[in-house]
Amino acid sequence: MTPVDSLLGARIQRIDAPFAELFTITLIAPRYKRTLVVSLRAGAAGVGLVTERPKGAAASSFVQKLRKELGGARLACLQRSHAALLELRATRADGEKTLRFEPGTTANVVLLDARGQLLASLHRPAHAPTAVLQAQACASEPWHASLEALEAVGEALLGRLSSASLESGRAALLRSLATTHKRASRRLQAIEGDAARAQQASALRARATLLLANLHAIARGASNARLQDFTQDPPDWVDISLDPALGAQAQAEGWFQRARRFERGAKLAAERLAQTRVELSQIAELQAAVAVAREPEQLQALQAEARKLGARGLEPAADGGKAKRKSPRKPYRELRGFQDRAILVGKGAADNDALTLEHARPHDLWLHARDVTGAHVVVPLSRGENCPPDLLLDAAHLAAHFSESRGEPLVDVTHADRRHIRKAKGSAPGSVQVDNEKVLRLRLDPLRLKHLLATELPPD
Repeated sequence: MTPVDSLLGARIQRIDAPFAELFTITLIAPRYKRTLVVSLRAGAAGVGLVTERPKGAAASSFVQKLRKELGGARLACLQRSHAALLELRATRADGEKTLRFEPGTTANVVLLDARGQLLASLHRPAHAPTAVLQAQACASEPWHASLEALEAVGEALLGRLSSASLESGRAALLRSLATTHKRASRRLQAIEGDAARAQQASALRARATLLLANLHAIARGASNARLQDFTQDPPDWVDISLDPALGAQAQAEGWFQRARRFERGAKLAAERLAQTRVELSQIAELQAAVAVAREPEQLQALQAEARKLGARGLEPAADGGKAKRKSPRKPYRELRGFQDRAILVGKGAADNDALTLEHARPHDLWLHARDVTGAHVVVPLSRGENCPPDLLLDAAHLAAHFSESRGEPLVDVTHADRRHIRKAKGSAPGSVQVDNEKVLRLRLDPLRLKHLLATELPPD
């Protein structure tokens, strides 16, 4: 049996935390390299040795701090105490330090200097750490376990923790995929609504043609007209509701324009329907694969596939270098308009400023409901690109909806290039001045707005 004391003098090569509540310390000595594993997980706490360092999550800021303070240090003492599952004392040119693993309801890991001063802590300690043991205490309280016994414990610990981590990762991935499937299903319903609207094109054209053929029989300001349709066999009378404010000719032209838009949208809707159905099928296949995955490597590969399909809220790939920083809060909601193009809508007055002044580029299109309080709306465009008319209409609908003019049938919407938006010094949040503005008089299309609102992406 090889005593644990034979580890003394080994150099600390690296420190990791591959799974939740599991820490590993890789030790190197002449003709010897082992990784010390320390589990603080309730029901699976323990200390062991393994021959291969387990891989897992990227290094957190706390782990990076331990690497900085203990990297290259020589192991001077390894022991248990009444307060710690394991105490590890190491020496380096900058002094001696003690790493203490404390089990309990809220397991903790603390790093102390030679005087017992706290250098780092995984969680804020409930009480001041006790002073470190004196150097001779390591010899007077030896750890009687052998290296062979620790290696047996280490393999068993990793087996239990790997299984728990796999199940936890599986559950998280399935939740993310379920959300992704739900989002794609909502998009499919919205696109199916677009495809159904395209079937109205022929009826709109017929009504507009009948109206133009009978302009002489319609009084100015009329709200309805009863016209005989000779295209039917036998001819029949048709009642048509009119908007007195528009006039019969303008209303007929509007129906022709609407019919053309429906026909253009029919082809795009067909393409998006096919794409979304394929996406739903891929998500379902991925869910089935996740349910039967048995190895962490399989789950990591499936996570990568899930990200390609738009799954969110997943941890970065294992052993991926520095920990990924949490994404800052976005000051805007993101929706999808014509040809699946992004439309950004500010969430509030201060967020309006952030969206317009910090996120929007000079060549992007900026919109706002005219002369009322409302959200800033930005359409990202390529340099030199003109905003497609249908995308402009989509953005205008959102500018009207997210304003005090919500619900009104006619809304004036200001739009201009972002380069023509400026903010006066000392002005209220969300208040800006617009140069070279253009004004679009928007007649609200409730179905169009409903489709747009259904495309909103969930916050990250």
